[in-house]
Amino acid sequence: MSTNFFSKINYSAANEDSNSERGFLSIKGHDRVLCITGSGARPLDLLVDSPESVLTIDFNPTQSSLCELKVAAYKELEYEEFCAFIGLSPSTTSKRKATYKALKMHLSAATRQFWDLHESEVEKGILYCGTWEAFMQVMAKFAGVRSKTLVRLFSCDDVHEQYQIWKNEWNDIIWKSSLWIFSKRFVWKYLLKEPGIDYVPKTMNIFWYMHDRFEHCAKNFLFKNNPYARLLLWGRYHRESLPLHLRQEHYSTIKNQLGALKIQTGSLLDLLHQDKMKQHFSAFSLSDFSSYADPELYQNIWDGVIKASQDGARACERQFLVKYDPRELFPLRLHRDVDIEEKLMEQDDTFIYSFVCATVRKTLQKC
Repeated sequence: MSTNFFSKINYSAANEDSNSERGFLSIKGHDRVLCITGSGARPLDLLVDSPESVLTIDFNPTQSSLCELKVAAYKELEYEEFCAFIGLSPSTTSKRKATYKALKMHLSAATRQFWDLHESEVEKGILYCGTWEAFMQVMAKFAGVRSKTLVRLFSCDDVHEQYQIWKNEWNDIIWKSSLWIFSKRFVWKYLLKEPGIDYVPKTMNIFWYMHDRFEHCAKNFLFKNNPYARLLLWGRYHRESLPLHLRQEHYSTIKNQLGALKIQTGSLLDLLHQDKMKQHFSAFSLSDFSSYADPELYQNIWDGVIKASQDGARACERQFLVKYDPRELFPLRLHRDVDIEEKLMEQDDTFIYSFVCATVRKTLQKC
């Protein structure tokens, strides 16, 4: 696994529709939740349901630093100030610099050191400072040559009308060629420096998978209401369509729940197998960790999930291009809800994922 991948911010914006996890996990006030940090969007989204605690972990210390700075901004800023600081709304370099100076006292020494060395990213707004976000903005520039069609797609109030524009005007040789280039493994490996590409089966046709998932989105979701489609095609969000944690109606709730959030840097596998974590968690939001796991690591992580679960704990895993089945590994311990998985794949606004939705049984029984 590339060490360079774990020494820079790879994801800075939300690239998952947390309503799917929330729908299956059904988090209540007594729940102890474990999740993967990523851009920090996931743990912040989960705070909307006011769980007892959220422990968020990432092997990459830069992702932890990003999450910590976002949390400090939530704590100290009002909503519009927050939006201006992170780059959701316009601001100036001097204002962001001054805001960061005020927030520094609320950061750990390691996080202060990181952002002091990357102050230019703070000045531009941290919302789009990740490798993937930079790549999407490059892609958006290419899409921008067809801005009139793009505007029409994002102006539709009717899915059928939208799909006709997509099919007849957008999904042409230009789009397919762009998607074909994006789907090339060397782009992932050498330009994006994504180590997970090594785990994608050679039989997986990335182009057709992405093509079909975009088709699904165009047929079923209004682009204008889908922040993730906007991020993919425009390179940034629009204030009228935002991920859960960036919406003004949830800002106070998240701010008031930040005491329940603990940010940790380290190995998910090691954490799950700690004695003090046995039967600790009642809910898991595992993102698409399978993208970075060989079969042995994947099995060991799910073994750890089972050990760290309370009886009846719920776990939601996303899967992108690497597809495993944990129930084949632990048939007596895990019950997969296939109906919910299929429903989430159909309804999830981040349309590129499939799901594993599992309930853990601590006593040996067939599920």
